[in-house]
Amino acid sequence: MRTTAPDSPCPCHSGAAYRRCCRPFHEGASPPSPEALMRSRYAAYALGLVDYVLDTTAPTGPRARTDREAWAAEVLEFTLLQDDRDVISKGLPLGKRKRLEMARALATGPEMILLDESFAGLNPTEQNECMGIIRKIQGKGITIMIIEHHMQVIMSISEKIVVLNYGQKIAEGSPEEIRNNPLVIEAYLGVSQGA
Repeated sequence: MRTTAPDSPCPCHSGAAYRRCCRPFHEGASPPSPEALMRSRYAAYALGLVDYVLDTTAPTGPRARTDREAWAAEVLEFTLLQDDRDVISKGLPLGKRKRLEMARALATGPEMILLDESFAGLNPTEQNECMGIIRKIQGKGITIMIIEHHMQVIMSISEKIVVLNYGQKIAEGSPEEIRNNPLVIEAYLGVSQGA
């Protein structure tokens, strides 16, 4: 049974693995640099694998580093952060920090990404940038599950929507089906006075 080190708020790492992979992310001080994204990419192997914790499977050598740097640069470009590669993350505006979270997720090479309130607090320009990135992620065949309250955003990027009201599922379907569902209209728009 693995226990978390006293200085580690991360449930998946302890000791040296935490200091190497996650501490910068938890402290909010990691720059969206190739090095930070390389840690994300290989942190995925650390979830339960003793070999990674012991550094026996982590890629090493100049070739591996070059490959990881190229991957990180690709992820930064994909998420429109290439010009901010040397900026400390806490110095980024909110919209770029939201994109950095997407970059960290993409750096692990996922089949599915879970996003929670990724559009909260964003202005319309930032929302459009993030929607563009999400569409590109979908184009790569990566499944996205998103929890979001911005209905315009959800309607424009989703293929299938599940609507909850007070923890109960009230609707499921395409954006068009959801848009016309009377339960959704009542729960989120209210019933008109004339009805």
